[in-house]
Amino acid sequence: MGSDRHGYYNPETNEVIETVPKKDGKGLKNITIKEVRQMGLVPRVSAIIGELNNFQIVNYQIEQAIKACIAVPFTGNIDGLSPMLVDEALKDYFAVVKAKAGEHAKDAAEQGTAIHKAVYLGLKDGLVPTDPVQEKAYAAVKAFLGQITADDIELEHSLCSRELGFGGTPDIYCTADPAMLEQALGVSVTCEPRAWRVHVIIDMKSTTFSKYKKPYDSWVLQEGAYRLLTGSDDGTWLLQCVIDRDYGDVKWEVHDKPDDAAKAFSNLVNVWTWLHGYDPRTWNDTV
Repeated sequence: MGSDRHGYYNPETNEVIETVPKKDGKGLKNITIKEVRQMGLVPRVSAIIGELNNFQIVNYQIEQAIKACIAVPFTGNIDGLSPMLVDEALKDYFAVVKAKAGEHAKDAAEQGTAIHKAVYLGLKDGLVPTDPVQEKAYAAVKAFLGQITADDIELEHSLCSRELGFGGTPDIYCTADPAMLEQALGVSVTCEPRAWRVHVIIDMKSTTFSKYKKPYDSWVLQEGAYRLLTGSDDGTWLLQCVIDRDYGDVKWEVHDKPDDAAKAFSNLVNVWTWLHGYDPRTWNDTV
């Protein structure tokens, strides 16, 4: 197995490890699964979910490839060529198409990262974004946290567990008044205000609302993983803060079956350990 672009966590320090020193001591290199085994590191939530060929994501990738082919049509001639020569003739074209198809995903990812960072800095340091889209998203998240009387707020706090076999970083982890939470989300209010407090895990995602229908399965799995890491009880609320990266509008998605999401992710951890031939849950420093 080669290097892992997602990196790993040191379960003793919660530190993310993506590179290690080269053997000759000159610089750093990407960490390999062999070194991960030796060091007893645990995979990140994103790496484990990355083992899934999620239909929604695959469909998106196919759409981008089709758009790239339309934007950069093949101009060669493969009539009468053998399959081997066809492959050779298309090799360079495939590289161009892949690069073109990746442009939109890269741009979208950069937009999402910028919005995410703006919201984080706004909540952490009170820095109001100057970009109108980012400012709108930040204002909506701040207002929502105020509505639910959020307290004990933790932002981007890394968590990992050798016992569970993975690590991750919830965007927002806090407590809230369940009655105010239900009211803010527009669902039936089932309790009196200030009756008790519940834990809330909020994961921020960005997308294009014109095409958005419902949370990706991978988003729900991620919330399930965070629920396990926080050790929260059955009353925990799992929320997705979905931000329109074009206009900054925000939708709040409630995942009402946290046990199911947590159980599904636990099963996926087993798949990851089988695929990589390494189970951090049974590691010890004598390996």
